[in-house]
Amino acid sequence: MKQLIFAFSFFLYIFIPAFAFQLHNPINIDNDTNFSKENGVKSGNGTETSPYIIEGWGIELSNENDSGIFISNTTKYFVIKNCYILNTNKSRKNYNGIYLKNVKNCKIDNVTIGKVETGINNWYGTIDEIFNYSIYDSNCSIYNLHGNIGFIKNCKIVKCNIGI
Repeated sequence: MKQLIFAFSFFLYIFIPAFAFQLHNPINIDNDTNFSKENGVKSGNGTETSPYIIEGWGIELSNENDSGIFISNTTKYFVIKNCYILNTNKSRKNYNGIYLKNVKNCKIDNVTIGKVETGINNWYGTIDEIFNYSIYDSNCSIYNLHGNIGFIKNCKIVKCNIGI
């Protein structure tokens, strides 16, 4: 826990404007019906004009094969924003910051991810935009397998072996 707090304070200064994170367990949404408060949704109803909002979370990864946020098989509109995802395990093996599989209507804004295998892993999905994304000390920033990404803007990639 001390490492997470230190990382938050240190990397907040470098990467993210100041705002409070609330600690949350890794988020797992495997279909449209799993968008809920228990799964990190703060507001919205999944429409284009009122997307589900997943925001303000500090997520610590410590178990192998964890993803900070895993979302699959969805068509509802959603936004992941103002989140910080950090792997506190010494190994980076099989950790994803955000893992999206077969999703549509996704936006990612102001998310920082550190010490993972892959920051954003998009399989067969559609990400409308990635904006203000920061990743550090990881293997791969963004991995896109047979997916679509509308645009990527204002991103910081620090100490990663593979960019995009």
